[in-house]
Amino acid sequence: WHRDRKRIFGYASGVCGGSTKILQQPNGTLTGNFHTIDELLREQWLPVFRQYASQPEPPWEAFNARFGHYVPQGAHLPYSQLQPSQLKETLRKMDPDTSLGADGWSVRELRKFPLCMLQLFCDLFHCIERTGRWPRSLCIGLIAAIPKGEQGIKADQTRPITVMSVLYRLWGATRMRVLTQWQEEWLSHEVARYRPGQG
Repeated sequence: WHRDRKRIFGYASGVCGGSTKILQQPNGTLTGNFHTIDELLREQWLPVFRQYASQPEPPWEAFNARFGHYVPQGAHLPYSQLQPSQLKETLRKMDPDTSLGADGWSVRELRKFPLCMLQLFCDLFHCIERTGRWPRSLCIGLIAAIPKGEQGIKADQTRPITVMSVLYRLWGATRMRVLTQWQEEWLSHEVARYRPGQG
């Protein structure tokens, strides 16, 4: 259990194995053609992922007026640039066998970088956070269609998973750790979700 916890959970939840290599078409035939699979998945999932492609997004003001008073107000979080030691700690906790993104970097490779190399990534992340713009190469997500158990192999019987760059995941996980530490300074004890050791 200690060694294979992730694999056991995947088996028990019915989401084990890799992405599907074939899909069943509407006429009942099977296809392994990459372009046909891409078309079937786009037809099924684009309306879900792009709900507001042809209509305006709901206004924030209406949501805030309805639910804003339920949102806790925390202390101001001053901005601080990420440090190499923080990236090193995140890499230590990341799964070394996690899937590669389109950039080709692996967790195992990044773990071997000295702090002076990680500082270059910190400088990159600082530039991204300051400008709000990511390099195009780090914005590419690889989509894997994972079958939902043994229901079938039609497009609507798969779960599309986006695999982002390891560098993007490194930044996100490091910033998330900063945020969870910050929220502990002011969050009510009545809130238990997404808190270390509480939920």
